[in-house]
Amino acid sequence: MKMRQNLYLIITSITACGFWHGIFPDQNEDISPYATGMADIDQLRSEIATIPTTRENATSRHAALNRWWRFLWRQGYSMDAFDSTAEILVVEPDYSEAKFKAINQGYSILENLAANPVLIPEITKERPESMDSSNLIRTDWPFYHGIDKAQTGYSPDVGPSEGKLSWRFPQSFNFSAVPVIDNGKVYLCSPGVDVIGFCLDEMTGDVDWRVRQNGTRFYGTPKANSSPTVSTGRVMFKLGNDRNKQVVDRASGEQITGPELNNYPEADFKQTVVAVGQNRFLLENANTGKTIREYVTEHELLGDPVLSNGRIYAGCKDGSIHAYSADSPKQLWKANLGTVLRGGLEAGLSRLYAGGADGRLFAVDLKDGSVQWIYADNKTNNNSHTYYSLPFESGDRLYIGTAQSELLCIDSGNGELIWKIKVSDWIRSRPLIVKETIHVATLGGGIFAIRDKGDFAEIITEAQIAEHGFSIDLRGNENGILATGGGLMLYSLSPTTLEVNWKHGILDGAWVDGQFIMADWTGGLQPSPTVVDGVLYCGGMDSFVFALDAESGEEIWRFEASGRIAAAMTIAEGKVFVGEISGDGEYYALDKDTGEVIWQSDQFNNVWVGASYTPKGLFFGNMEGMMYGVNPTDGSIIWSYDTAKDTPKENWQEMNKRGHGWPPGIYPVPVADEDNVYIGSWSGYYFAFDQETGKMRWRTQTNNGNLEGGLPDSAAVVIWKGYVYVQKLGRTLAALNTKDGAIDWEYEVPRPFLQNGTIAAHDDTIYASYAHRVTNIPYNATIIALTDVESGSKELWRYKGGGGLTAPVLTDGKLITGSSCDPFVVCLDPEDGSVIWRFFTGGEMRENVPAIYGNKVYVHSTNGWLYAIQ
Repeated sequence: MKMRQNLYLIITSITACGFWHGIFPDQNEDISPYATGMADIDQLRSEIATIPTTRENATSRHAALNRWWRFLWRQGYSMDAFDSTAEILVVEPDYSEAKFKAINQGYSILENLAANPVLIPEITKERPESMDSSNLIRTDWPFYHGIDKAQTGYSPDVGPSEGKLSWRFPQSFNFSAVPVIDNGKVYLCSPGVDVIGFCLDEMTGDVDWRVRQNGTRFYGTPKANSSPTVSTGRVMFKLGNDRNKQVVDRASGEQITGPELNNYPEADFKQTVVAVGQNRFLLENANTGKTIREYVTEHELLGDPVLSNGRIYAGCKDGSIHAYSADSPKQLWKANLGTVLRGGLEAGLSRLYAGGADGRLFAVDLKDGSVQWIYADNKTNNNSHTYYSLPFESGDRLYIGTAQSELLCIDSGNGELIWKIKVSDWIRSRPLIVKETIHVATLGGGIFAIRDKGDFAEIITEAQIAEHGFSIDLRGNENGILATGGGLMLYSLSPTTLEVNWKHGILDGAWVDGQFIMADWTGGLQPSPTVVDGVLYCGGMDSFVFALDAESGEEIWRFEASGRIAAAMTIAEGKVFVGEISGDGEYYALDKDTGEVIWQSDQFNNVWVGASYTPKGLFFGNMEGMMYGVNPTDGSIIWSYDTAKDTPKENWQEMNKRGHGWPPGIYPVPVADEDNVYIGSWSGYYFAFDQETGKMRWRTQTNNGNLEGGLPDSAAVVIWKGYVYVQKLGRTLAALNTKDGAIDWEYEVPRPFLQNGTIAAHDDTIYASYAHRVTNIPYNATIIALTDVESGSKELWRYKGGGGLTAPVLTDGKLITGSSCDPFVVCLDPEDGSVIWRFFTGGEMRENVPAIYGNKVYVHSTNGWLYAIQ
């Protein structure tokens, strides 16, 4: 709140002075909105008044306009004046006169907003004197959207009354690219929709240039998450699955295309290697991005192979390592280490190093693949998926971090342990030696400077640098240690004092009053929290599951999965049930008190959704369209059903063109009553299955074969008063009779909005929401209260500023909602929609929902934080 108040004073004072043209401070300065701190945006602002918008410049101007919009929006500006322009931008074809005019108008509107800011105020309340926390009722919230398997979003607890922060917990983004330092410059990729990379000055962090892809949509736009490849005169940035690339001039950052792409000095030729599939990788020309050669392995790759001295070393998860020549597809040797491998490979002077899942570290001869030695650590932390960091080889010593929060020094010649030293948290980043000092980063956000004393080590300096942890390998030299934080911030640290030289956002944005405001979008979804017995459980796109004290936010335990977590945890029978996407496709049952694995299974592949639980089983679907009934005790499959099998594949030709492919997956969270479990899939149907046998009781088509929209998506199924409430088509909320699946009632949201959010229901009222094109410029998310639904519905009230792809939750007298289009969490009076309190987060909520427990609500925001609001 202080930042937003100070911002208003800064804007007001600079408006009075009346200047902005020509002021383009770098990203490391506090700035006024007159100079955004993003030079390309400010340049376009100065040009647009005199240079017409045309086919040639519209795409760039539109993408930059979206970034500027998000930059103001994430500061809490009221963006209502932009709504009508946003409507044109998201529905008009890319090359239309109406769109050109809307782009120009959009810049004019934002100029006016910057000059005449209107900030949406936070609203807080004093704590009611009657609220004694020791007497609070605290009802478990073990499911995606509620206290029971009906998922109505209602809790009998008192809920939050003040709208004030109780605590927040950092949730890291899914980002793994390591920066490159070369000749005084830092080259950094960015996972943005528009900006995909930077060239920074190594000493100051100032931006020399940005690389853009001019994207405007959150879904479907490839993101950069691989280290850039730097050659003598060029830099290559890789996007998505690395098939999409941009090659730019190293000095200017200008994209190189056409015949000029192949015109480079032979002496500048450089190769790079990258994985492009589970068992495929490419050797590429780093000057052009073109493929030189393709390689195929027998088993799934561990990650990107290593290119060293004309050879390529590829590790596979099954424990095999393959060596190839960079001059031919010939395999030089193959070694089988006899254990599952985790992490990646590191090539030293004569040895290749690989870590096993069982706590063993292998040194393999680079020439012939023979195992030179094996070091076996006393691994006691079974909650980690990857136990070892990549090692740093220095002379006859190897330095490597562990999930035991220890730095090991190992004799690189014989594999014997020389010493180990304890630090504050897990070490996932590769250590770095600068000025005879070992630098170590931890998952707790700490950096340690450690001196090797021969047969022991000592900590010289330590510093808590960030709240989000470090998992990306360190890079640096005597000018600075580069540490990439999970909050998408790059830090340059003094090698001797660990003081921050400069810091720079990995996602494009700028500093305002000492806080970094992201202007671009990035990938990843935020799973919803659940709470049982005073413990909050939540996962993240960084592959971790956390158990936190619900009252204080203190971490109790963490568990590392092999892939990203998109689903809410389901808590039952003393277990935490959760699936993952990507990774090894594992499904986990964890001990709810320790996080240790009770069972895990690779039978279910990628699971996007949370599970429904009853005494008859655990029920969930996967991204291939399979629905499962599972024994929660051991993970065995009771029954399964392929929801895609009766859908003609020819109906999906258009969807395949859009990149969705076949088969259609299950994305709604299932819901259960006493006998049945209900689910929808992208096949276009909702289903009712017998919980015990999996027999299909009924099937109802809700998209009528229309692939333009309305495929059952992330809106969870909710049971209320004998109806299953679902999304129908793209704009309709439907009530299916639980007995036969008949559509007994429908509500169509206003055109051209989308209905794709879970409803909340209590007493005689349901609370639905709609929004418009939340994946582009997210605006106009609206909550609507409906009553008397059995008779056709009566609208009670609407509130613009909540809902969208996220759903409200409620207690008696409070309706609490995040928004897919607003950086706030709001508490409304469920009777009339009036605001009780409003809390600023600075980020939206996408396909996740809040959870209520006692006097708090817990929300997971896209800005990398899990909030507890009281």
